[in-house]
Amino acid sequence: MRMNQSDDHSLQRPDDLKVSEWRKTAALKRRASSRRAILKAAREIFTEADYESVTVDEIARKAKVGPATIYNHFGTKAALIAHLFEEPMRELEKHVLSDIDADLTLDEAVHRHFLRLSGTMSPNRKLVIGLWKAINETGLSTKQSNTAEDPRNIVPLPRPLTTLLQSFTMKHDLKLNLDLAGAAAMVTNAFLIRILRNDDPQAAAKETADLLLYGVCGRATKVVHVP
Repeated sequence: MRMNQSDDHSLQRPDDLKVSEWRKTAALKRRASSRRAILKAAREIFTEADYESVTVDEIARKAKVGPATIYNHFGTKAALIAHLFEEPMRELEKHVLSDIDADLTLDEAVHRHFLRLSGTMSPNRKLVIGLWKAINETGLSTKQSNTAEDPRNIVPLPRPLTTLLQSFTMKHDLKLNLDLAGAAAMVTNAFLIRILRNDDPQAAAKETADLLLYGVCGRATKVVHVP
């Protein structure tokens, strides 16, 4: 029986398959290399210059790629600066999950979280300023707001604290008459504003944690189960 052309094309020789896989692997490596170069260049430029004055063309020249490559990887300048915080964000979430497993008190866990957040944000204050401006810029754009390119979706800074509060309330059978995600967002934003103002980072961490704990502990009630 004679195979049709499409069947014949699909039966690649082993050597052809090896070449095809090699090409795919090489393409993935080139893409990963371009991404690393773009992030490195962006970090250096955003650390030195104001967010508004930085252009995608400038980052592309430093990374030795075309501007289209940056748009292909990240979409927008706002999304690009947010991606610089992805790895620190993963570390924050990992530490929060460890604290939950360690069965710390809410007081201990919240204070530890804000101290870690302080250690992440304070040394990178110029980048934090840029991220804050990118968030505000995107939030005012109806086309970009709440999309995959929205910095708030790329690096949801309040999420580790939300996870912590939700876990604590479930584990200790507490009822809080407030929106936990909203409360986490509010105090995280308040903390970031203090970092932007260049306040003492340790004092900002302690006082923001105390602010949250006062509100949460003051409104928490034990759930009563009726048999």
